Amino acid sequence: HSSQIQHWLSLVDTRIRALNVNIDKLFAIAQEFKAALLCIRLAYMLCTTGADTSSPGDTTLSVSQAKDTLMRLYGSFIFECNLDLWFLWEQLGGSSISLCMDCLWWQRVLREDSVRLSYKSNEKCWKQGYCEVRVRKMLIYNKASGISQDELIVWEQYIGPHVIYLSLRDCDIGDEEVQLLASYCKNLESLDLSNTKVGNPSVDHLMNCQNLSHVSFEGCLAVTDVQTVTKLLTMCKRNLIVSTADPQTT
Repeated sequence: HSSQIQHWLSLVDTRIRALNVNIDKLFAIAQEFKAALLCIRLAYMLCTTGADTSSPGDTTLSVSQAKDTLMRLYGSFIFECNLDLWFLWEQLGGSSISLCMDCLWWQRVLREDSVRLSYKSNEKCWKQGYCEVRVRKMLIYNKASGISQDELIVWEQYIGPHVIYLSLRDCDIGDEEVQLLASYCKNLESLDLSNTKVGNPSVDHLMNCQNLSHVSFEGCLAVTDVQTVTKLLTMCKRNLIVSTADPQTT
């Protein structure tokens, strides 16, 4: 029942353990009934002891704890659910499941990217990492013409706002791909387009990314409009100065 799940989520770990409930059994029941929020919360509890994990604060996971948490959920219904449900779980579960969700996003990155990244390399930022890997992969391998409308809806509603840093250096990328990127990932702060096939239209498209503070067109021989490039770089410089001066914007 949703009210019972919310009740369990709101309890700090020490209170749950003080109830002398069989956490393993409760976890199995949560899996059976596909109660995702409760399942995630309990999986994390089973892999962490001696610390309150109900609020993230400055809490971090060891590599072994992150791996143990994943092992509890790997192959479960969690990874069969659509992306929109993952974002909904985070919204509803809040801080009580944030560290565990970070582990799950890490696993999604590993499934998308052939590079074996350690959990600690991007700790607490794996959702952003997943969104960036997914967008990069789609642009490189599907091209603008091969990205479905359904995928673009996912970008617009969920993925796009979390894409902050992206490197497309040495990739077969052109103006159409940059147009999509600039349309759906407007929070971009850093973009490397070195040695790609982009031209002057890409410079215009990137003016839509008002948070951009670094962009590279090194080796892009088709970028020739000095006036527009200067305008874009001026915007980048202004954003860089602001982010350096005001810690709240970094």
